[in-house]
Amino acid sequence: MKPYKIITDTSCDLPISMLEKLQVAFVSFYVSFDQTNYQKELIDITPETFYNKINTEHLFPKTSLPSVQDYIDVMEPFLKEGLDIYCMCLTQKFSGSYQSAINAKNILSETYPNCTIKVMDTACVTGTQGLLVYEACRMRDAGMDMDALEEKLNLQKETAKINFTVDSLDYLQKGGRIGRASALAGTIYISSPS
Repeated sequence: MKPYKIITDTSCDLPISMLEKLQVAFVSFYVSFDQTNYQKELIDITPETFYNKINTEHLFPKTSLPSVQDYIDVMEPFLKEGLDIYCMCLTQKFSGSYQSAINAKNILSETYPNCTIKVMDTACVTGTQGLLVYEACRMRDAGMDMDALEEKLNLQKETAKINFTVDSLDYLQKGGRIGRASALAGTIYISSPS
């Protein structure tokens, strides 16, 4: 079996310590609190700083997807070592990160024709994507080749689910995930008659 490197984007919400332990390389999303200066997640800004700005400074972040060049910069060193690449991206329903990775794959495949680059749309977000990345590492470490890994992950991503709650609907509304009416309806408190 030819060795391969697992890569993901930072939308998987795995802490950098876990990514390092799992030997997973990552491509950062960008975040900005002033819409001018963008910082790379896990490199320029930590999750703690990010949430502190939201909670104490009441700033609303804007995010931007990784570029094609960001993917090339992360993938190419492993290709130079002769490794294949298995890249796991945030669902393309929410971001163009997957397409950036596909474009990087197409560019790099010309330079490294003896290496295989596979890009997976995980069809997931945040913690669910992180669980798939974790499972991919478990299977890799058990000796599974990339084709078998891909087959298993494609089955798992169809049944992966995550449930979460939020303290406030404000950020879902500001981020465009829900409309203003839904946010308002979610804040209405209905008291039962005494």
